[in-house]
Amino acid sequence: MAAGLGALVAGGTPGERLLNFLAAFRERKALALAVTATNIGGVAYGVFYYWDHFLDTAWYLLPFVPDSPVGPFLMVLVYGLWWMRGRRRSPLLELLAFCFLVKFGVWTVIMFPLYSQYFFTPEAAALSTTLFCLHIGEALEAGILLKGMRMPALPLSAFALGWILLGDFSDYVLATHPRVPGGAPVFAIVPFITVALTLISFLVAVGWCRHLAPPAPAGAARMAHEEDPGG
Repeated sequence: MAAGLGALVAGGTPGERLLNFLAAFRERKALALAVTATNIGGVAYGVFYYWDHFLDTAWYLLPFVPDSPVGPFLMVLVYGLWWMRGRRRSPLLELLAFCFLVKFGVWTVIMFPLYSQYFFTPEAAALSTTLFCLHIGEALEAGILLKGMRMPALPLSAFALGWILLGDFSDYVLATHPRVPGGAPVFAIVPFITVALTLISFLVAVGWCRHLAPPAPAGAARMAHEEDPGG
């Protein structure tokens, strides 16, 4: 058992040890099941939270209604590819998952204090505090993807950025944004924060894949390319 736990943090540098520790939450089945179950729970709660919003939104805007649940949903797909398709990886899927997890994990941590008079009333404080902590975990979950993460081809990268920005447009121009309890208005700064987080999360992913990620072994790089051509 001790040897198994030690392998979770193996590596020659602190950075390598951290990457291996985070990657273990996908590569070790027990940890992967725990994370997947948590993500499924998050998606289920998201459907419950947004249900009334779904019911009074035009069908063609429905994909842009949920925000925070999208990252956990994409991670369920990432785990499915990994465990049910021979440890395959999809650069496009992982890029989208990374951006949604970071963006809306951080976004919620900013919004709850900004709207504290609505989220932290005596009646709502316990639930809001729990959700606040879970969204910190959502942002941190993106670190699971870092080991071996690579950018998709330029057209797919542009599609990913465009899709997330289209969601921002829908939220704050077509009013599909998350609703605040009590019907609070959208503060003028919120759309700017949201778009900024889109760009920051995307640029962090680009910077990691292009400049900061440890180089993959040549054999692993060839195998990944063969498993996901063009992507």
